[in-house]
Amino acid sequence: MRVIVVMLGLLVPASSLPAQRNLAPPDSLDGYIQREMRGRRIPGLALAIARNGRILTAKGYGLADVQNDVPTRPETRFELASITKQFTAAAILLLVEEGKVDLDASIATYLPDIPEGWKPITIRHLLTHTSGLPPLGEGFTGFRAQFGFRPINIPTALMYDAARADTLRFPPGERYLYSDVGYFLLGVITEKASGVPWRDFVRQRVFESLAMTDTYVLDQVRIHKNEARGYTIRDGDLVNIRRIRQYETPSHFGIFSHVHDLVKWDAALYTDRFLSATSRAEMWTPVRLADGSSHPYGFGWRVWRQRGHAIQQHRGITGTEIVRLPEDTLVIVVLTNLGSGPGINNQGIALEIAEMMLPTLRRAPLVETPVGEAELRRFVGKYSSGERLAEISIERGRLHLTPPGASRSVELVFQGNNTFEARLVDRRVVFEAERRGEISGYTVFSRGDVPPVRFVRADRQR
Repeated sequence: MRVIVVMLGLLVPASSLPAQRNLAPPDSLDGYIQREMRGRRIPGLALAIARNGRILTAKGYGLADVQNDVPTRPETRFELASITKQFTAAAILLLVEEGKVDLDASIATYLPDIPEGWKPITIRHLLTHTSGLPPLGEGFTGFRAQFGFRPINIPTALMYDAARADTLRFPPGERYLYSDVGYFLLGVITEKASGVPWRDFVRQRVFESLAMTDTYVLDQVRIHKNEARGYTIRDGDLVNIRRIRQYETPSHFGIFSHVHDLVKWDAALYTDRFLSATSRAEMWTPVRLADGSSHPYGFGWRVWRQRGHAIQQHRGITGTEIVRLPEDTLVIVVLTNLGSGPGINNQGIALEIAEMMLPTLRRAPLVETPVGEAELRRFVGKYSSGERLAEISIERGRLHLTPPGASRSVELVFQGNNTFEARLVDRRVVFEAERRGEISGYTVFSRGDVPPVRFVRADRQR
């Protein structure tokens, strides 16, 4: 496997940094990544690890273009997919600072022709995925009604009309449901409030402002050098992923970048030069739901604490991930060209590297108690907490939990006594059984000050 290494520096002012913790050197890093790439069948991967804004290492592994045997380099540019959402959130916050957008205003202020049922939705609801708009893969229903499919070239007006056919799944603010539609609408609102197209706004106000010179928005016509080809696995074979549509406003997925530019992005988020401290605090505050509970998502970032460390993270369906540990001034960027699909595991590498870098962050190794698939079937089903619905399933002989509003499942590792630990996520799941042994529900226990959440069986025959 080819490995290409570049070392360079990008400094964050020392006065802006929090107190430091010691870091363990990642001596086994290359071996770990190469094992994971083989096991997960990832063609190409680019990595950057930076601290205090200085790149400790930047590497490319494998192939950016399998057809032409082109190696991955740190300069290889990848489709970020949903990591784009944090840039759209930042665009909105820039407009908030200029007095052009109000986080708690109805989106009807900026989009007066929205459906009547959407009028309670605020900008904050869109940013935090609490609007009630349809989840990933189910939005933009107008395309199916009008065409029966999604066209190849999609102007903003056509996309907006397709979105307006969507109905809310619950009242805004009631619960979390990850929605691409919401972040597309934020792109349209950026255009309405600023007077310029979203793609021009992020280019001028974000990329050029932060000297992210190799970052750009989706353009299927223009030739971009050093751009990785995307792949997925279908019927056991590595194939082209065929993400070929052209969107005028892809504010929910459409930014391309490389690891060096994303380190610049990370560095900018430590100072007031780009966004104010108030805006950054808003961006990384877990959303508060209508019932008073919280969900670990801010504005375009997932946010939680693990073993005493604050974590800010997001992933993209194309196999991308950025993990920030702001109290440790550490960032890990992992970009791959293996897109998600059934049975594909292309996520979690960046978080595992963070655990290698910070031993105090590391979760205790999961020791699995042997259990047969017949026993696991007791737990399979749908479970609800209020109106939030989760699902327990079996995939490749392992129990998996798909949380409410999530597009991906988490593997559960059996610990005995109806108790499971979530792999790659610091959660414990304890199932409850009635006297006859039937599973009636489960409780999710999180580390830190996050209260436990109970789910009850929702699919039992009455």
